[in-house]
Amino acid sequence: MSKVLLQELHQEVRRLYIAGSDLAPGDFRLKRILPQFEQLGERAAVFKKIGEGIAELVEDSEGQGQETAIKLQSLASLLGSVLRTQGITTPDGEPVELNSQPINLSTGIPYRKLVEVQRALSTTGSGRYEIVTEAFAQGMFQDLRLFPLAIKALDDPYVEIAEFAKNKILPAYGQFIVPHLIKGFNPLGSKSEARKLQVISKVGGTEVLGEIFKAAEKGTDDIRVEAIKCLAGHEEYVTELLLWTKDKKKVIREAAYEALAAGGSLQGTERLYEAFSGKDRELVAEALMKWPSTRLTEQLSPLFMAELKQAPIETEDKKKNEAVFNNTIRPFLTALEEQRNQHLDEIYSYVVKEYKQFIALGWMVLIDQAAVYLEKTGSTEALALLHELEKQNPRYFPHYFRAARQLMSPKEIYNHFVGTVFDKLKSIVSKTAVKRVQQLVESISSQVMYSRYQVYELPLDLGNGKINHEYEMISAEEISEQWDPRWLDWLIDKDSLYLVCAFAQQGHKAAETYILKKLLIDPVGRNYNSQEIVKHAFMGLERTGMEQSERLELLMTVLEKRKQYQPYMFDYYLLNMMLHFPVSYIDRIEAVVPKYKYEASRQLEVVLRHLHSSRH
Repeated sequence: MSKVLLQELHQEVRRLYIAGSDLAPGDFRLKRILPQFEQLGERAAVFKKIGEGIAELVEDSEGQGQETAIKLQSLASLLGSVLRTQGITTPDGEPVELNSQPINLSTGIPYRKLVEVQRALSTTGSGRYEIVTEAFAQGMFQDLRLFPLAIKALDDPYVEIAEFAKNKILPAYGQFIVPHLIKGFNPLGSKSEARKLQVISKVGGTEVLGEIFKAAEKGTDDIRVEAIKCLAGHEEYVTELLLWTKDKKKVIREAAYEALAAGGSLQGTERLYEAFSGKDRELVAEALMKWPSTRLTEQLSPLFMAELKQAPIETEDKKKNEAVFNNTIRPFLTALEEQRNQHLDEIYSYVVKEYKQFIALGWMVLIDQAAVYLEKTGSTEALALLHELEKQNPRYFPHYFRAARQLMSPKEIYNHFVGTVFDKLKSIVSKTAVKRVQQLVESISSQVMYSRYQVYELPLDLGNGKINHEYEMISAEEISEQWDPRWLDWLIDKDSLYLVCAFAQQGHKAAETYILKKLLIDPVGRNYNSQEIVKHAFMGLERTGMEQSERLELLMTVLEKRKQYQPYMFDYYLLNMMLHFPVSYIDRIEAVVPKYKYEASRQLEVVLRHLHSSRH
């Protein structure tokens, strides 16, 4: 009873500390409990003293202020002393060792730097991924305060963040994170638990195999699949993997096949070969595509040839032919896609020789793979087969051209494809001749031009950096080393602007004249590739050796011809050229700025500021 009463008084005193001691005189709550303390005071002096303190505090008197505050403080001190004597300092039960795991992290990073990362990992919305990846690059996740959020990130609703945490953030902690992950691991959980299991397996080593095996036996399907894959390569679990290949659930069998393929054991190889001949041929093929086996390649290759020789002769039943291909042939293509051996040499040679039969069956994918295989072979025999193949179907001309470049010198390539083949076709005006020229141009382009996303550090005050998608060309040095110089004249004749710009040579007046015509006479227009046309034209002129002053004047002229050229923004290469404009261009640039819009207008303003600063 007395303990409860003391606690009640403590709450009331605490209330007055917050509300203010001036409210204590006449407080009805203190008046309500005062009689109980007076009654207890008859038996114990300390309760009598507390009662007197309450009575003094609640009595109305003039000049309260500081005096009331002193009374409240006196009562609180006495009450606190009494409450301490009522407490118990000895804990119940027997002492045991704390079950804790060490965390080798510090808290040395200022909180103001962490708060943005904490917000990104505890909220939703756009822009969070960039914050998290940048924080990881700066080593901020080695701060203890981000450790719980790093684990929680495995369940982030934005998959890219969850995958980044799994692949980068958590493995960077090393083995000390494993006990913390195991402690919170739930084999019956969601996708985040599967990610957690992958991290445990990646950094935990052999010590965690027991936990992984338990998950493979008792987890949800998602967890079991990941756990089974994590057992790959551990001989002590091969027996269980073999049993799981006969599970009723397809996803479990698929995971077991992948684990056996990754492990490479003799028993596993034998089981994969057996299953390939049964209902799970497609599942085994997918596993072998990820984890190829030389032994199985040698075993499956003769079977592949046997199946091809048993291909249907009747070509009218398209559904039947498609079913035969998908169920019988396609798994071989999947399993053996990146493999090479003498058997496969013979198989793909056979495919090309029997082109008419397989194309009639609609098995184009088979012929495509044969072309890819032969192109990578790098032999004169394979080149001859590709030559026969491209004569039957122009689709395979690029394979033939690329294979020829592996075996012939630049001079031989030009003589073979232009000096012999196309010279003979000059007098023949036919769709075939035009198509072959077009294919040759496209084949050259695929090896000289390439598309890429490039991050540029922009000059001046244009920002910290932008990602541009650009159509680029290999360097002039590479062109000189890898290609015969006669290609340039041929490409001018074929009116291939990009390739002319790429192949342009120092002092080649015909190339310079051709490019100038494209810039100043032929309309560039406001179309989707006008920016690329202008950029490559100036790159080509630079390769011809045109003086920089001439190129800058030409660029200024192009800018002034607004009707021919209206980009949303200027390419980085062209923008850098503008930054080299002479200050005498200021008036001309000021005249054209109002004609441009969007980002292009802002870029021209920056160029103007740069020129004004250069003048001073």
